[in-house]
Amino acid sequence: MAAEEEPCCISHAFDRATRRNPARLAVIRAASSSGSYSERRFTCADLLAAVSSLSRRIAAELRSYISRHRDESPGCSDRPMEAAAAPRVVGVYASPSVEYIAAVLAVLRCGEAFLPLDPSWPEERIRWATSVSNASLVVSSGDSGAAHVFASCACSVIRIDDDFWQGFEDGNGGIGGDELVWPCECERPREFCYVMFTSGSTGKPKGVCGTEKGLLNRFSWMQRWKPLCSDDVLLFKTSVSFVDHLQEFLSAVLTCTTLVIPPLNDWRANPASLANLIKAYGISRLTLVPSLMEIILPTLEKNLSWGHNPLKMLIFSGEILSILLWKRVHKILSETTIVNLYGTTEVKKLTACVSYYVIPSLFH
Repeated sequence: MAAEEEPCCISHAFDRATRRNPARLAVIRAASSSGSYSERRFTCADLLAAVSSLSRRIAAELRSYISRHRDESPGCSDRPMEAAAAPRVVGVYASPSVEYIAAVLAVLRCGEAFLPLDPSWPEERIRWATSVSNASLVVSSGDSGAAHVFASCACSVIRIDDDFWQGFEDGNGGIGGDELVWPCECERPREFCYVMFTSGSTGKPKGVCGTEKGLLNRFSWMQRWKPLCSDDVLLFKTSVSFVDHLQEFLSAVLTCTTLVIPPLNDWRANPASLANLIKAYGISRLTLVPSLMEIILPTLEKNLSWGHNPLKMLIFSGEILSILLWKRVHKILSETTIVNLYGTTEVKKLTACVSYYVIPSLFH
């Protein structure tokens, strides 16, 4: 996507980008060190077909939900003018994965709002978040144990497993999905497109509604400043509990930039292994918290001793970036642009205006 383009909605931007580049590599699921699963690659066409198929399933399930709950606010696809513009909430119960990406994009395509549900949360919290957000439906990855977690919940569960992808990879999945109204063409746009819960570290967790305009503003701002190129490779590893994960994958899928997803259990057990992944796949842009950089920096320095640094940009967020750490990182990655976005929560996640700092410029 050209830097000057201003997308009308996420669904249109994704659809247009992938149809222009159907054969481009969209997602790489890196192999696990245990051998439990091997590397798997998905093209833009695979992802588009998956989103189209899943959006139809979600829309059908929500229509069934409406028939059972006539007093609930309808969604974008069949919302009358006099109704409120509040979308229905659809939980997405999955860790960072291609299934999570497809589910989020499918929910957005239906004109509804997604609720990230982290499988690492205690089951009681997952059920509580699903209940208080009044979720109409949950979409779950096949290996996340959703049947047990949501057994007592009133909402239905759509399960995505490995068989879901088979038809698309065989070329038999079809695209379709155009019978759904585009979110940007609804008479009354949805008031929000996602719900995320705070950690609850200072009290009871609170649900925060985020807007599509906010996500697109953040995406467009970065594209205008540092647009992604065809040779860029991104990493999707941030927990779905944190808002930073949204731009990790959205910036990739809206520009058809290759996105690598590391094995969750591997890198959480050994965070330094991310440095090896950066080298192996040539990761060029990375978002992370400073404490994680402290862990991977020694291995990263060792790996870069062979002379090539693939990292064009490091985006720090979530924690205070100390001057001491910046100096260490800048010394090792002298050609890498270092951006500190810590504190953007207080300015609505870069939805309107925000002060950001390209770290080296503060000292020149």
